[in-house]
Amino acid sequence: MKLSDFRKQLPFLVQDNMTVFYSMRMLKKYTLDFDVYLPSIGKNLQRPFVWTLEQKQALILSVLKGMHIPNISIIIVDHKVYQIIDGKQRLSTIMAFIDNLFPFNCNGVDYYYKDMPSDVQNAILGLPLKFNVAYSFEEAPIADQDKIQWFEAINFAGTALDKEHLKTLKG
Repeated sequence: MKLSDFRKQLPFLVQDNMTVFYSMRMLKKYTLDFDVYLPSIGKNLQRPFVWTLEQKQALILSVLKGMHIPNISIIIVDHKVYQIIDGKQRLSTIMAFIDNLFPFNCNGVDYYYKDMPSDVQNAILGLPLKFNVAYSFEEAPIADQDKIQWFEAINFAGTALDKEHLKTLKG
């Protein structure tokens, strides 16, 4: 028996910890597919946008504190479309905040991105996001089942945090 017997490999190469975009503004130049429609099963890979305002504001606070934001996993399709395999809620939240679609609450006062000081805006725009990247080309596409396998490996490898346990920690 070998270690490789236990490690199920994806049928495509994933490059980890890549800097694909050097600023959040650069993302807007590309087509971002947040749903990733899977024609073979007639469904989207990603769930709908589900984060609450409180969750979105917590992410913005994490960004402002300089905390680590987990990698975003994407498939680049023919250098044109970026399919978001993991990180839809995080990435869309940061983009929505920059677009002034929701406020950040600080000490009971709501601030939209446009109202924040330039050093705060620059900290958000300069956020060093890292990506796990795979490439899918017309002559060598990544199959729907392979996308599902990657999605499952990323999202179901652990156990979801018990909300009751979290409540007890907060008192």
